[in-house]
Amino acid sequence: KRRRFELSMPTPSRTSMLRMSVLPDSGLRVKHEDFKGAVSSLTEETFDSLNSIWTEAGYEEIECQGLLGDILTKFKALCAAELSAEQQILDHAKQQVVVKVEEYGLLCEKLGRPCGQEEDFGTNFADRLAELEKKIYDIEVEINERSGQIAAKADEISTLLSSLGEEGPPEFEGSDLSDARIESMTAYCTELEGGRALRVKEMREVAEDCLKAFQELMVPQEGVDGLPQFVMYSDLDQAVLSLKPDVEFPFLHKDEFQRLMERAKTLTEEKERRREELSSNGAEIARMWTQLRVSTADRTAFQQSINMNLSMETLNKGREELSRLKALRLASLATVIASIRDEIAAYWDELGVTSQEQRESEFPMFTAEVKSLPDSSVEDHELFCVSLKEKVDLLRPILSKIARREAIIKERVQLEHIMMDPERLRARGPKAREDRKREEEMSRRVKGLEKYTKELLHQIELWEEQSGAPFLYTGERYVDRVNAQEEEYADTKNTLRNSRRKKDGKPEGNASTKIVAKRFSSTLPASNPSHSTPLLKKSSSTIQSTPSSIPKKATGSSSIKKTPGSKIPLKENHTGAENVPKQLLRSSSSASAESTGTEVTSKTEIKERGSSATVERQLSETF
Repeated sequence: KRRRFELSMPTPSRTSMLRMSVLPDSGLRVKHEDFKGAVSSLTEETFDSLNSIWTEAGYEEIECQGLLGDILTKFKALCAAELSAEQQILDHAKQQVVVKVEEYGLLCEKLGRPCGQEEDFGTNFADRLAELEKKIYDIEVEINERSGQIAAKADEISTLLSSLGEEGPPEFEGSDLSDARIESMTAYCTELEGGRALRVKEMREVAEDCLKAFQELMVPQEGVDGLPQFVMYSDLDQAVLSLKPDVEFPFLHKDEFQRLMERAKTLTEEKERRREELSSNGAEIARMWTQLRVSTADRTAFQQSINMNLSMETLNKGREELSRLKALRLASLATVIASIRDEIAAYWDELGVTSQEQRESEFPMFTAEVKSLPDSSVEDHELFCVSLKEKVDLLRPILSKIARREAIIKERVQLEHIMMDPERLRARGPKAREDRKREEEMSRRVKGLEKYTKELLHQIELWEEQSGAPFLYTGERYVDRVNAQEEEYADTKNTLRNSRRKKDGKPEGNASTKIVAKRFSSTLPASNPSHSTPLLKKSSSTIQSTPSSIPKKATGSSSIKKTPGSKIPLKENHTGAENVPKQLLRSSSSASAESTGTEVTSKTEIKERGSSATVERQLSETF
């Protein structure tokens, strides 16, 4: 152990201590219990030998005492030197133990472990020093291994963060080499591995979407030059085109992932843009084919020359065909404009716009000479035709009913002329039966005219309330046109009746038998109050009669109240923003005529129309 202490001491201390040794190491080993006896025996032997020598030499007593004193002094010096050397070794051992404990504590602190007390390493300093040296060696080996593990984890984390483009690692728990730190780094590395696997999956999904879009856009056949921003995304495009099932996508950085997402978006937008262009160009080509009367053979040849895909070849062929048709359209401008004008005129006919002045006010270019029109006039005609078609489609339910009513109005006048000939009832033969059947059908339609007119005017009234504008037909408000038609029909009936009576040599009908026009009304004012027809107007053909000249069945009383001569005031509302009255007061004579659906006629006059019972029945049904 003493040798171990000496070896553990610094070189200068050990050298000085060896210099202080009087005798070299003899290799003799003496037990503790034999040392005192050996020293006593050696002392006695030495004293006896010296005493014998000094006696034989004749030394005086005082000289012998002096020599014994010198020998004792040297022996004391030797013992003191040995004690000092051993004490230095002990002190150095204590200092080494303290240093080793501190060193071990620092190493344990690095690993995040408790180091323990000094007494925990042995009962003496030699055992403590030996145990500390062993533990320090073991923990240094572990620290070296732990440092390698942490460095490897740090490199792995750095590589993952760099590949994913994420920010630097967080502050890990624990000391530099602690178990908690390595566990924290391992967990974070596992988390990054999961994020990387998810990023690989997401990148592959987006890349496959891009590859599918490339295939739809025919990029493998035509290249990426026709794509938008192909220079900016050239690296990603090449990676997508070289994508294989068992090969990982080469880009995982978050910026690259964002770029790939943007590329997928641009490809989707490009597909939609090409689809829209193909659709619009196809519709325009089909429309211009129809306008320019392109032959079926030319159409078939063009359709067979293109592929139904989203390639630039297909788009360019469509553009070329459209350019060719536009050039052809400009060459045949007059024919095209005439065709469009025919469509416009047909729509105008449906809307009842028949006057030339009204048509010119709506579309001044309609009557202009074609040679004076610019090239853009075709588009102007087409735009107006489209807007007119939309208007007709919107009003078609009402317009179809108006067309039917106008046809019945004409039949009503025709029927009135037919009824003035009583000889038709005596006719026989196939033609007479056909005429009679036609007359009955016309009579059936005419009888339902009033109900049909009320339904139509109600529908027009709803439309006026919703749109806030009057419904015009042939340049006038339709309710005014209906009232004018009723007045015209009443005048026609009166004229035909008087003409028949004059032909039969009878006097003309008086006021009691004069036909009065039926009045219809609406709740909205006319479009222009300065020239609009009043909804209720005092007519010169108002019934004037005495109680004796009108049957009670027809009037419902012995006297008739006079028709009010003044209008019922209405609110001026051209926008439909305010509420307007839904019903208007009518004269008692007009209300009686509308409720019965027939006109007032005397029985004597009916009998004068013919002697036959059939004629009388027919005239009764008519009037």
